[in-house]
Amino acid sequence: MAKAPHTLEAVRDRVESGEKVVVFSSFTEPIEKLKAELGDAAVVLTGKTTQKQRAKAEAAFQNDDDVRVLLGNLHAAGIGINLTAGTHVVFNDLDWVPGNHWQAEDRIYRIGQLKPAFVTYIVAENTLDDFVAALLEQKARTIGVLEDEAADRATLLDQVVESALRGVTPRAPAPRREPGNGSVGLLGDVLDLLTLANRGIGAAEPEDRVITVTSNSDPRKRYKVRVSGGVATCTCPGFDYRGNCSHSRKVIADLAEAA
Repeated sequence: MAKAPHTLEAVRDRVESGEKVVVFSSFTEPIEKLKAELGDAAVVLTGKTTQKQRAKAEAAFQNDDDVRVLLGNLHAAGIGINLTAGTHVVFNDLDWVPGNHWQAEDRIYRIGQLKPAFVTYIVAENTLDDFVAALLEQKARTIGVLEDEAADRATLLDQVVESALRGVTPRAPAPRREPGNGSVGLLGDVLDLLTLANRGIGAAEPEDRVITVTSNSDPRKRYKVRVSGGVATCTCPGFDYRGNCSHSRKVIADLAEAA
């Protein structure tokens, strides 16, 4: 909430220069405050927005010259919407998952975008933002290394998380837990990375179905999707990181359609 005035300043600078801007936040209060300041020049898209209102907000941002800003909840507006009329994305706050930011950025960086696209993150120094920003950077590096298959996943994630924690809180030892224990609080997401990395994909049981899929980014790479009891797991780095991936979703959808 405290960063909303800085976000508003960044938005107005872009709007005054003739751009359309998309603002993302994970919280309701900043969106409401920005809407109150921007008035009819902004439309809102959150989890409370109906499908009809969602389509109306998207159309207004894309086609109405008087609508210069779309204020969206990161998870509600960060996927499944085309906002190529915008040329600038501003994040009022940070999510724990870099993939959520990348998905949101892609709302303006899609087929049909003919102008340069820019992204601004509002980060407050000497606050929790410092920790989250450092952790996001480490996660992004980890994903890059995993995709290049350049290191053992479990070992690398262990080292990266410990490095991130020690860099931000040098006096605090990196926390440990036994596999299978739940994680709660700010470090929960960090610790869950280690669980995902150590999980692995075991040999298929007789009733399992194993399907070979091709990487979306590199046709030379192949991954295995195992379906058991209606649940799909995949050997791709994206699944290890997020616990979900486009390969597993597509296989489930294809099997459901075939049935």
